[in-house]
Amino acid sequence: MEKVITFFRPQNTLTGKIEGLVDLIKWTTDDNASENSTISIMNRIPTRLQRDESPSIYTSVEKLKNEVKIYYTDNLKNIDRKLTRTKEDTKKFSNLKNQKNSISHFIANLDSYIKLDGPYNNGNYHTYQLVLPNLPRDLINIYLSNDFVKNNYANISRQIKLHLNFPFSNLNLEDLTNLKGLSIDFETQGWEQVKFIDDSSSSIEDIQKEILTIVDNKKLKFDKRILDFMNKKDSISTLNTILNQIKNERITVASLVNLNSDENYLITTFNYSRDKINVNLPGLSKNTSIDVLKVKNQFELIDKVNTLIQQINPFYIYGHNIMTFDYRKAQQLTKNFRPGVNGEFPLHISQFDSDFGVQRIAPGRIDIDPSLYAMNYMDCFNNKLDTVFHHLTGIISPKTLNKDDLKNKSDGAEKGNQSDIEEVLFYAAQDSMKAFLNCESIKKELVLLGKAYHSSLSSVCSTSRKSQSENYWVNWHWANKHTYPYINLLSTKANIPSKKTAVEKNFEDFSYYDLIHEIFLNLTVNHGLHQGTLAAVFPFSVAFNNMLVRDSQLKAISQRIKETESPKE
Repeated sequence: MEKVITFFRPQNTLTGKIEGLVDLIKWTTDDNASENSTISIMNRIPTRLQRDESPSIYTSVEKLKNEVKIYYTDNLKNIDRKLTRTKEDTKKFSNLKNQKNSISHFIANLDSYIKLDGPYNNGNYHTYQLVLPNLPRDLINIYLSNDFVKNNYANISRQIKLHLNFPFSNLNLEDLTNLKGLSIDFETQGWEQVKFIDDSSSSIEDIQKEILTIVDNKKLKFDKRILDFMNKKDSISTLNTILNQIKNERITVASLVNLNSDENYLITTFNYSRDKINVNLPGLSKNTSIDVLKVKNQFELIDKVNTLIQQINPFYIYGHNIMTFDYRKAQQLTKNFRPGVNGEFPLHISQFDSDFGVQRIAPGRIDIDPSLYAMNYMDCFNNKLDTVFHHLTGIISPKTLNKDDLKNKSDGAEKGNQSDIEEVLFYAAQDSMKAFLNCESIKKELVLLGKAYHSSLSSVCSTSRKSQSENYWVNWHWANKHTYPYINLLSTKANIPSKKTAVEKNFEDFSYYDLIHEIFLNLTVNHGLHQGTLAAVFPFSVAFNNMLVRDSQLKAISQRIKETESPKE
């Protein structure tokens, strides 16, 4: 019976940090069941590669221990003061007592919690690794010497991934790709942006009075003092934000599709006269019968969706733009969307800017979003659902309704028009079907990339090739040299190009050699040219095949490229 870890979360409590406790969700592949467990994983901060023994390493570690002892002794005194002011036989008193015991044990056994491992030999060079709990970052940065690599690579999350061989461990590729997937999609009504129409007669006082009226009537949380610092433009922007916050947007249809096991459902607030609807597979004549479940409102709808997800219990959750839109919108409108294992809420991990490139997951399940994957990995002119579907399947299947049609048909559907209801349900089902087929097409590539990068599939989808390949080389450095690169392979600073004045040149005066030489000279260390080559690894390129096949994970990606033989890949 194989087990695979799909989610981990370091405990953020004081005891959890000291003991290195990590909560895990594991899947048993034989019966498609999940389980929770907790293990202890300590952080490791390596030294740089060194030829000779450096006494400053040991001095630095002892200094860190002394400062850690002082820091946690002060914490202990604060806890004692709180205990004197807290009633016994209360939960707060019990928590404080547990914290005191944890810190006391930590201080008494400091040498077993913070210790130096090594040396690890690398030819003529060697490294050491400092094993320690998840301590405050300031203590490490201030008191550890520069013999240690203390940059962004030295973090507890990376150590957990490396320790667990996250994700998927060494599980067989075919077993992984055969696990159950479920496509989820939501349709909403009343989603249009509400805007205050400004005219010359509207004064700033009138606009702010309107803001206060809405805030009082709707009992919204709002700091009225900030109005004193707003001009007219700021006041209009604030009013628009509040108007969109209180607009009557609601979920009307949820579609859940698994074409492999015929678990297909449409949950709707519309009063549809039938219990089933036949929907043809996009671009094909084959029909699929989908169960239609009717509910009174979006709150009953989300309860039914939660129940079905736990009942179907998918390993993968599919959805086009699901991490950016569907997870956020379902939780925002109902406050009760629980797609994760054991009914966990969606978890926001990261995003680039605003609502762009969002990584939002269902904890314990594996999320695949072809919209973000297409943006980072596919050579297609946009990442819309129909474009990605055509790119992956070769089938041209435009949406049956555009945005305006969908709004008008949804209006009619809410009034009970059976024809409009059927069109909206058909539209929703086809969207989920396309997303399901898209995700099934890219699943194997994603699993291979996740293994190579030690990264969740949601992260592979939402993160650029450069950032993921940086992860690969950092992990390779750890596996082969027992340390991290002491410089960042990729710069985190924005590269703002300076304006240049165009200079006319004759064609005869142009030299491609001079151009390439100039580019070469201007490349910095961060590009990896002088300190090591940085190469993006992805399933649509064989440019670095000969160099990378030494790695078993990357060799599998190369083999997958040969298997597909698709000109689109």
